[in-house]
Amino acid sequence: MLWLWLLLIPKVAPFAPGTRGRLISRLDESQRSQLTTKDSFLQDAFLQLSESEKYEVTLTGLCNKILDAGAKASRKGEDEMVEIIEDEVVSSTKSPSFQLDDAVALLQEMNRRNIAPSARSVCTMIDAAAFLSSSEAMEKTMREMKKSSKRTGGYGSMLIPAKVQGTENVVLPQDERGEEVGWTVGYLLVLSLCFGRNALGGWDPDYSSLLSDLVIWGSITTLVVDNLYGIAKKASEILPNLPELPSVPDDAIVGKGRTTGKIVKGLTRLLSTDTQRECRTEAACLVVGYYLGLPCFSFRANALEAAALIYEGDEKMGWKGEAGIVRIMVWLWAGVVKEQMKHDMLLASDPRQVTGLLTRLAKLGIELESEERGQELAKYSYLKARDIVENNAVEIENIAERLLGGKATVGDCVAYLEGWEGEF
Repeated sequence: MLWLWLLLIPKVAPFAPGTRGRLISRLDESQRSQLTTKDSFLQDAFLQLSESEKYEVTLTGLCNKILDAGAKASRKGEDEMVEIIEDEVVSSTKSPSFQLDDAVALLQEMNRRNIAPSARSVCTMIDAAAFLSSSEAMEKTMREMKKSSKRTGGYGSMLIPAKVQGTENVVLPQDERGEEVGWTVGYLLVLSLCFGRNALGGWDPDYSSLLSDLVIWGSITTLVVDNLYGIAKKASEILPNLPELPSVPDDAIVGKGRTTGKIVKGLTRLLSTDTQRECRTEAACLVVGYYLGLPCFSFRANALEAAALIYEGDEKMGWKGEAGIVRIMVWLWAGVVKEQMKHDMLLASDPRQVTGLLTRLAKLGIELESEERGQELAKYSYLKARDIVENNAVEIENIAERLLGGKATVGDCVAYLEGWEGEF
């Protein structure tokens, strides 16, 4: 009779996928809120994750919160940046410079427990540190990333010999972009005023264009003489039948093509746009800075960030000593060296940044023993920058291609340099 009794019991089908969701949709608002907030769905889902997956979710969530705040700030404008970050990322007792403290502490705990973070979570953390523009946050992040990767090479693997040598015959690249642009703007302004004066004066029957015409033709004649005198001088030295022309003084403005050259170069700087050249320059700075172990977050090396890195850097890292300053100088030279290898004229990089660094350090009270010593370190760092850029030419070109696409972040570039791209 037991089997007959079992047959008479009504069968209850188990919940099919989505049944719980349909049941909840039938509840009123108060019942639904109570069910979804009292450790039901979230707790059930979290319990299904392994310990490493729980760390991953939390670590990525903390970093994404910082990036989301940055995205909102960029949409609303820079004026609201601080307010948004303080409201959504940082409590009132925590400075924006230490927003990654919780994420770094979590990564440290993972390292202690031998739980390896995924490549995606580490790259997200690097992007968050780069967004904060804090060298301390970036240094902490990269240090913990290095511990968790357990990989030789990569970040901070490039060492610069402490002994300065081989600088006797080094000629540092020069840049006169300020003077070149000034000459160009001045020349175009004078011509524009003269042509404009003639155009407006055409309405006046008593107007005389003599003065404007003299200035216009004088400007044109100056450029012609500037270019042709040197040719005529060379011809007078070669051909015996021509009278020898007097030599032009070395400091002369006209006669050696210098004025024309400055105006042409200034026009090039004002009008040219070469995205590929800029991407190569930025890629060189990133790759060199990464291998030197610099907690830099800028694709374009500049003296302001370099001085801040030295001044605010940890004393244990030795940034304020000559070794640290040389490493920073190598980073500043990286873009210059890369552009110089392919182009005669520097447009995307600026060799004046190294001199600017020495000037800023002197104002901050960090001075070298002499000005000559500063120049010697500049030449030495230039040599080392050439070596590193030449030895990592393939990596720099590949990073440049990613930057040219317009969507690569600092984390994406680090993923390539560390060989993590296949793990995404």
